[in-house]
Amino acid sequence: MGSGSSKSPKPKSEPVTKPKPDTVSVKATANAASIPKQVDDSDDILKDKIKHDADEKGIASTETGKSADKENEPEVFLTEVPEPWMDILNEVADCELWPENKRSERPEWRENLAKADELFRAPKIPISLKTKTAVYNGDLVIPDLPEMNKKVLVFVSSTFTDTKAERNNLMKDVYPYVREVCRRLGLEFGTIDMRWGVTDEATKHHSTVKMCLDEIQRCVKESYGPAFLCILGHKYGYRPIPATIDESEYEKILACLINNNHDTSLLKKFYHLDKNSIPPEYVLRSMSDDEDQTKWWQDIEVIHEQIREAVAECFQNKPEIYDKYFVSVTEMEIQEGAFKNSKRDDQSYFMIRELKDIQNRIHYNRRLRDMKGSEVDLDAYERLQCLIQKKLPENIREENRKTFIYESANAKGGMHYVSKFCDHVCRTMVEMIFDNFQRKGNVEDNTDVMEIVQHLKLAGDKRTLFVGREKELMEINKYLIDKSGNGKPLVISGSSGSGKTALMAVSAQKGKAISKNSVCVVRFIGTTSQSGSVRNLLLSVCRQIAYAYGQDVGLVPDSTRELADYFRKSLSNATKTSPLIIHLDSLDQLSADDNGRKLDWLKLDQDLPKHVKLILSSLEADTLYVLQKHVPEKNFINIIKLLPGEGPDILQKMMKVKGRKVAESQLKVVMDAFLNTPLPLYLSLASDIACKWRSYDNIDANDISNTIKGMITLLFERLEKMFGAIFVSHALAFITASKDGLSQNELEDVLSCDDKVLDTLFQYWTPPMRRIPPLLWLRVRKELGQYLSERGSDGVTVFTWFHRQFKETAYERYLEKSNMNHNAHMALADYFDGKWTNGKGYIAKGLQSNKDAKPVLKDRGIPKQPLTFGDGAVVNNINRRKIRELPYHLLKINDITRITEVFFNLEFILTKFTAGMGHEFYSELTEAAKISDDKNLIKMVRFIGANLSFLLREPSAVYQLASQQNKSHPARQQLELLKEPPLTILKNITDSNDSENDACELTLQGHEKSPLSCDFSPKGDRIVSTSIDGCLRIWDVLTGSEIAVNTSLPSPMDMAKKDERDHVMNMRVHTANPCCFSRDGKTIVVGTEDAEIVLFDSDGTKFKSEPTENDAVTCLQFSPDNTSVVAGYKNGNINVFIFKSEITIRVKEPVGPLPNLILKLASVLGAL
Repeated sequence: MGSGSSKSPKPKSEPVTKPKPDTVSVKATANAASIPKQVDDSDDILKDKIKHDADEKGIASTETGKSADKENEPEVFLTEVPEPWMDILNEVADCELWPENKRSERPEWRENLAKADELFRAPKIPISLKTKTAVYNGDLVIPDLPEMNKKVLVFVSSTFTDTKAERNNLMKDVYPYVREVCRRLGLEFGTIDMRWGVTDEATKHHSTVKMCLDEIQRCVKESYGPAFLCILGHKYGYRPIPATIDESEYEKILACLINNNHDTSLLKKFYHLDKNSIPPEYVLRSMSDDEDQTKWWQDIEVIHEQIREAVAECFQNKPEIYDKYFVSVTEMEIQEGAFKNSKRDDQSYFMIRELKDIQNRIHYNRRLRDMKGSEVDLDAYERLQCLIQKKLPENIREENRKTFIYESANAKGGMHYVSKFCDHVCRTMVEMIFDNFQRKGNVEDNTDVMEIVQHLKLAGDKRTLFVGREKELMEINKYLIDKSGNGKPLVISGSSGSGKTALMAVSAQKGKAISKNSVCVVRFIGTTSQSGSVRNLLLSVCRQIAYAYGQDVGLVPDSTRELADYFRKSLSNATKTSPLIIHLDSLDQLSADDNGRKLDWLKLDQDLPKHVKLILSSLEADTLYVLQKHVPEKNFINIIKLLPGEGPDILQKMMKVKGRKVAESQLKVVMDAFLNTPLPLYLSLASDIACKWRSYDNIDANDISNTIKGMITLLFERLEKMFGAIFVSHALAFITASKDGLSQNELEDVLSCDDKVLDTLFQYWTPPMRRIPPLLWLRVRKELGQYLSERGSDGVTVFTWFHRQFKETAYERYLEKSNMNHNAHMALADYFDGKWTNGKGYIAKGLQSNKDAKPVLKDRGIPKQPLTFGDGAVVNNINRRKIRELPYHLLKINDITRITEVFFNLEFILTKFTAGMGHEFYSELTEAAKISDDKNLIKMVRFIGANLSFLLREPSAVYQLASQQNKSHPARQQLELLKEPPLTILKNITDSNDSENDACELTLQGHEKSPLSCDFSPKGDRIVSTSIDGCLRIWDVLTGSEIAVNTSLPSPMDMAKKDERDHVMNMRVHTANPCCFSRDGKTIVVGTEDAEIVLFDSDGTKFKSEPTENDAVTCLQFSPDNTSVVAGYKNGNINVFIFKSEITIRVKEPVGPLPNLILKLASVLGAL
């Protein structure tokens, strides 16, 4: 591998720990051109790679044989002449050190997986009563709150080019294993490895260094366990020219250079004063697309040398300034991740790699050492030695440092040492994770606390963005302090982007400030999986109220109708000393499930108890129209658009928070556009765009849009231009298509299976694993800023859109108007189904046109997707992300075959109910039955529906219940497929194969007394019925479940006589309450004992009643055109109602028995 012309044959390379040398194949040495440019490779951009000057003429390399007694000492790899370390490490970087199996499958490493299972089963650390009380009360400050979405997030720092071998093998083998360990503990695991993905764009815009430091801060803040792994070799690393220089520092540097007679024209050409920065600073200009890169970098090198010379003279005695211009990126990262980190003993670890005989000139390579020309850069060398020998021991304890010495400079030795290096990193990381988990990570999983905290955190985030709206705040304050209690909620309405949600967040804060002992319930509907449907919303709110007021949470019901009643009753817990303040934001975001958008569950016709305040918000939608019918006008706050004069002040306030401002000419451009859309969201978008403007930039109307959608589109277009249209469009499509958002790991996994994306990224180089470079997404994430929110979902942190207008715009751009809608849902379904766990086939771009080309299986680093994590199905360690997302995406792509495979699987049903998602599964199963003609789906719907309450209490009963079905039932067939059911099953001794002879297909249960009237809807999908119990019930024919219940119909009771004629009889012994659907199925009509005609919509909402002077209604029917209703009465009359007008046809003689009346009705309808 040396550069000489004569060399002996290279011995077969193999990992020493493997007994079969022929099982390892070693690829050719990596070509320098195939390696992407990295932030510490700028010297390679400036100059050609230095050639080795060692004279190898006539020297042959041979490996000495081992003596028998040394055969078991694999650490020794003797060679007469060493090979260049850079070539060795490049070769090791591209080979497979462990080709037979993954680390998790090797016996010596399965012990940690078993230990992880054991730790997960251990008793959980309880959340303190003090913390729970604060959460249930909705306090603004919650003491000792543990992290609900636990993760291990590790930033991997090193100089990039010399640690390629270690980094590649850590990524291929160690990180997937550690991720598996973490999953078994209920933790997320991720690494921030900047080894890949630094493209020319990052170099041109000087963004990488700050991004590295920001990511380290995030890891330190969020990680449970290790957060910073540093790999140090013989390279100090890239020392970047500063992207910005403080104005006063720049002027001193410039003056110094002028005094020393330097030509400062380049400095002035490359640095420009930006007065938009607070405080002002000089900014290094970016390289333009058409600029000569070589010349640009040469100029940069000259400027950099000038700046260092001036800094050395001006700031020698000011190390806080001096060091900024001389330290490497690696040392900056070490300072941020370790030296400044108060938790460094728990979070940081250092691997120091020493290569033997590194001083030999054969090893001189600027990718391995810091070079100046053909010699070692002594300043960089001294700084590296100071870092390793002085600063590290002073700041990092010995237990957090490990030195590895690579003794033998040949491929076999290199493979051995790198494998041992990876083993040590893996073992250390796992031990740190176990230690931290046992001390503080194994906290009880409390879904109630987690849900409340999510909304409290969101409220805090929204408040940071709030400005203005003083008038609206005064109105809210007035409502909150009103002691008279008008008994009605306060409603906040306004257009999308007007700031309703932020105003609601501030309102919740004010409510708590007015009464510190109040119980504050805050829900931002649709932002979590538990707030999108009325049932889940009510369940969460009712449980919080019960906890807060010391009620028995076990009494909180489960069904939507019972929850609505319980919610109303729970309001009476509020007292003068402990009032109840409820904020429900964005009612229009409720799903249509259980008629949630009709707001019947709020019981708005009833007054609120005296010490209860209820504040609601909605866009102009059906939910707002319902509120307008029940809430007095004085209780509405309509958020108006901002006034033109408010715009500049709000914009400048928003920008000041970010340390920026805009020039007058730029401000005018924004304000001209603002006049068209005077909304807070528009100003927020404008401020983010304007933050990127320098004071010397010429900005015009083409740089901004005058609509919110236009501004979002500009943001998306900028991302596509910066990072590639295919990459950005697919990434944002996946996030938009997901049900509850995607975690960073999930997004990287899905993108790594998208070969269209990877082909665009890997045009000029080939990675060691066909997987997306993590840095690429991090850069997009950084550019999106606050508009891509992070929130918890089923124990992981996921990315979701900050505002509905972003989701709508992204859906239109990336799903609706492209071919990605089906493909995105298909990709996500495949991922959560574990389809690509063992790799995905790929045909190289150059062969894709060849019909005979066969795909080669490529490992993508995709984890398995079991229903539960751990061996032996660890109790409650459920893969919640899979069972939440997979059904959703299968339904979206209408894949009935896979739907039945998943939905009929008894283990899947058990897991879904065990996870508390029984109602969700029932809804998904029902939706599947509606889009398919598979009769087995209908059978499963009715099977689950009939046993829903029981399965919610006893999920494992699904096996016994399945055994009780006839042999042709799909649930029974699934049971028969199991070799050994997980539970003992009691066999049915009256088992039968006959499934077709039962004429009764469906039994509807709910009426407490005899039904009197019923009717099918024209489509046959619904049934309406009335009963002696005074109830109107609407049923779903598919499921047999109730859609709606109305209890306002008259039932048998003792009533006062109607008039003097009825003095003999004052008790009604029977009611008919006839009912029927209109011919179009949109309306239901009911006749009552009180001679009233009542109209309901098909969901059971009453919208009209028509009283008459007749006796009890005995029968009725719609006309064929649905415009009229004909009704027959007990007194013999027949009336025809044309909605508001009424035509009465009186029959002179009593009609007689009921059948005759029906015939008479038929004749009247025929005449009409």
